[in-house]
Amino acid sequence: MERKLNKVRRNVVRIRIWGGVKADVAISEINGMAVDTKSASVLIQDISPEGMQFLTYLRFPVSQDYRIRINLSFGEWQFSLAGHVNWRRLDENQYLHGCEFTPDPGIRRALSAALKEKLRLMIPEQQRIYELYRRVLDASQETAASVIDKRQ
Repeated sequence: MERKLNKVRRNVVRIRIWGGVKADVAISEINGMAVDTKSASVLIQDISPEGMQFLTYLRFPVSQDYRIRINLSFGEWQFSLAGHVNWRRLDENQYLHGCEFTPDPGIRRALSAALKEKLRLMIPEQQRIYELYRRVLDASQETAASVIDKRQ
């Protein structure tokens, strides 16, 4: 099953974010214990309902023992997401991080709707690209849901 889930993750389409969308990120748990840390502003590079890449001067730990809380807004949509950092690499004088969100089907559907709207607003003259993204995203959500259902 893990092999199938990894394949689904690789098939997820991410939206490259233009226009400097920022989020606030903080460490919320260490080894399952809640912690109260100050949040830092990060610049979102790309995002999907399953995860995102963000750029910051901070060096977040790459471990599932550390949970992060991400607060972000797209227009009228506001999200408070949980996840962990999967990878990190130095990019000039900042760190680029890859983050996976904690699975929550309701949050993923809402985030998917917000991303569709964000894409539509970023490139209003490219309705064809928006429709293609919408179809691919809807198909990947159906595939991910069927894999998750089989695991339970």
